[in-house]
Formats: sequence, structure tokens, C-alpha cells
Amino acid sequence: MQQRLFYVMRQYEKLKQQQAEQQRIATFNSAFNAKIQAMQYSLNGVPMYKISISDPPLDIAAYRQTLSYQSSVTLIKTIKSKPPKGQVINAADLAKSTATVSEILKRVKTTSTKGGVRKACKPTPSMR
Repeated sequence: MQQRLFYVMRQYEKLKQQQAEQQRIATFNSAFNAKIQAMQYSLNGVPMYKISISDPPLDIAAYRQTLSYQSSVTLIKTIKSKPPKGQVINAADLAKSTATVSEILKRVKTTSTKGGVRKACKPTPSMR
């Protein structure tokens, strides 16, 4: 019985030592990884974030001119369609969307009703 107790105590001590060793290895590895990451930053001089090149500036006047030639159905389809998942939206895309919506709103006549709520009327001939 006493031998069994000593055997269990030795096994317990061995397991504690193994756990402590694994903890030291994990701590060393995480510190080593942090040093590598810091070296990568100092060597390259840039952060580890994804860098992308943006589109050239958008000429809004020229884009609005092209919108005036498109049909209303095409413009409405572009507004109602969902963007692809994971797509990054930049300032030029937002400006295009705003110009498209403003072009559609220019083509629709609105009238005031009671309570200040605006209601769309029949489409103008340019909407067809």
C-alpha cells in the first residue's frame, strides 16, 4: 500500500514538472513570436496590416454626365443590387452611389401632402 502511495506521488510530481515545462515553453514561444513580429516591423518599416492601393480620384462631373445617358431602370437596378460580400467600399464608390441616387431623384417629381410627407407622382417622360 505504501509503495503504491509513493508511486502515485512520484507520478504526480512528474506530471507537475511536465506541466511547468510546457508552460515555460509556451511562454518562451509567445515571447519569441513577439520579437519576430517586432523585427519584421522594424526591418520593413511598415505595420503588419493589409495595405491596398486606392483608385484614382473620381471626376464627379464626368460621371454625372454618363449617368444622364443611362436609363432609369438601369440606375434603379444598380441601386437595388447588393454589393459582393467582403468588398471594401472606398470613397469613390460612395461618391458614385450618391451621384446615382441624386440622378434618380432628379428624374422623379415629388409633391407635398398633408403632414409634410412627400409622395412620388407619376414618372416624368425622361423616366421611361
